[in-house]
Order: sequence, then C-alpha cells, then structure tokens
Amino acid sequence: SLLQVEIDRIKSANPDVHIGELEHAIEKQFGQNGFRFIKDHRDIVASDAPVYNILAFSFDDAKRSLGKERYRGKPTMTLVSSADHNFELEHKDASKGLALQKLASHLGLSMEKTAAVGDSPNDLSMMKMAGHCAAMGNAKDLIIETGDFTTKTNEEHGVAHAIAHWLS
Repeated sequence: SLLQVEIDRIKSANPDVHIGELEHAIEKQFGQNGFRFIKDHRDIVASDAPVYNILAFSFDDAKRSLGKERYRGKPTMTLVSSADHNFELEHKDASKGLALQKLASHLGLSMEKTAAVGDSPNDLSMMKMAGHCAAMGNAKDLIIETGDFTTKTNEEHGVAHAIAHWLS
C-alpha cells in the first residue's frame, strides 16, 4: 500500500524513528467505520455515493501541506484535522458545531445548556458553540486553550469525568 511505501521511506531517511507509533496511527485512523478507500481523487467525482467527509492520510508532511494548501479557503468546504497525520475536507455545513446546534434545537435546548468535549481541531467548531466545553487531557494545545477546563485523558475516562464535573 502507499502507506507502507511511506513508512519504508521514513525508515530509510530516519532509522531512529519509532515505526510502531506510525503503525498505531494507521490502526487508530482506519479502525473506524465508514471508510471507502480510493486510488485516485477522480474516483470520488465518478462515484454515485454521497460524500460527507474526505480524509487525507499521509506520513509525508509535504504531501499533507500541499493538500491542505490546495483546499484552504474554499468557500464551500471546511478544512479540519483529527490527528497528526491527516486532514479532512467537509462541506461547510457539516461541522460538529452545526450538528450540536441542530441537535439542541431538535431537543428544544438552548445552546447554553449544551456541553462538548474535544481533543482535536475537528472538535473546535463544536466547542466554540457549546455552552460548556472541556478539553481532553491528551488534547492538542489549541483545544486545551479553548476548553473551560481540561479533564482526564481518553485512557482515564476523561469524558465521564467531564460529565461528572458538569453534574456536580
């Protein structure tokens, strides 16, 4: 696969790199549901399937930077990231923040009565719209700065601790 080629290149250029961390990143990213792999971006255009999110994953910083630059500032898209080795393209109306707003409206709640917990930049829109927000203990710095407080990490059940904090 292309990712294995990238890992081999990284190993050749930097023998001290921890390949296990890269393999863990692949497992974590692709262990989720709903992925459809493509070999060429033109496959998306030719597809009849609805597209809600396009995730670009690469260990090559230059490739990711080039991809981000190509789509940055497009008026119909939002560019976010959920991990160190990816970026995602979403329709501008498909953000987590707008989803939270729609759910609150459906439930008859004001946004002041909502809460969000995040760890990555793709959570930023949700955290900015929520009445209360917490950053996970393992969150990126931008998310920690945005949160009202920092809870514990994923491994320490941080979401449960945040909920307990809000309910106390």
